[in-house]
Parts: sequence; structure tokens; C-alpha cells
Amino acid sequence: MLLLQHHLQTGARCFNLPLHASDFTLYASDGGISRMNIGITPLTWQHNCPHWLMGTFHEQWTLTLGAAVEHSTAHTYISAAASYITFCDLHKFPTEPTVERLCFYIVYMLHHIKPTSVKSYLSGICTELKPFYPDIHSICLLKLVNQTLTGCTKLYSSPAH
Repeated sequence: MLLLQHHLQTGARCFNLPLHASDFTLYASDGGISRMNIGITPLTWQHNCPHWLMGTFHEQWTLTLGAAVEHSTAHTYISAAASYITFCDLHKFPTEPTVERLCFYIVYMLHHIKPTSVKSYLSGICTELKPFYPDIHSICLLKLVNQTLTGCTKLYSSPAH
């Protein structure tokens, strides 16, 4: 009520009084410090904006994130995930990522591709398998996985020419 009186006395126009509730705003003219002073004028109101369901938010967010990754990168990530799944099938391992399994994959792949490519593959595997195994990124960041990558890089890097 004090806020309404303040607006009437000062001639201030407030289009959305709940946003100016005294719980949120202390006016400098009242001896306080302004913490939140949102005024929504009719020019900034959005008309006829439909309500979105949670599914719509997720769908639109997924489309947006999909556009952030270049097509060639997405193809590489899918190829990396397919490589990991093939590795697991070939060796009769479950596909669930573990520290040991990812280290075995790194060592195995280093006999077929460059160490820098294995690091890229690991990144792609994490990105593609995250929906199925939410902890995969934390596993890939573990010291043992990184030491395996570092050791393999030292053992299998090509000498500079």
C-alpha cells in the first residue's frame, strides 16, 4: 500500500504493480537503495505469445544445440561412437564406459590411428554416449584415462621431420 501511495504522490506510472512490490524494491527517494525496479511499459509487452509445454522447450533446445555442431563434426562424433561400440562388440565387452574399458579402447585404437585422433575420438564418444551414460564425461576426465592418453602419445607419436 505504501508503494501505491508513493506512486500516486510522485505521479509515477506503474503498469505492473506486483513487480514493484515493497518486498523487492526500496526506492532511493524513500531513503533506500533500488534493488529491483522493473517497469513494463505497454510498448514492451509481448502480445499473443503462446504458452510452450516442457516438451516444446526440450525439442527447440535440442534443435538449437544440434545446429551448434558442424555437420562434419557430428559425423565424426557418430563415427567415433560407432568405433567404440564395434570395439566393445569385437572384444565381448559391455558398452557401458568404465575407466578400464576406455583405457583399453585408447591403447587398442593407438595401434590403428594417430594419438591426436584417439583424443578426438574420445571426445566424440563422450558427446554421443552421454544421453545413455550420463557419467561418461567424468570418467573421461579421470587421471588414469588422461595418463593413458599421455603415455600413448609419447610411445606412438611420429617424430618431427
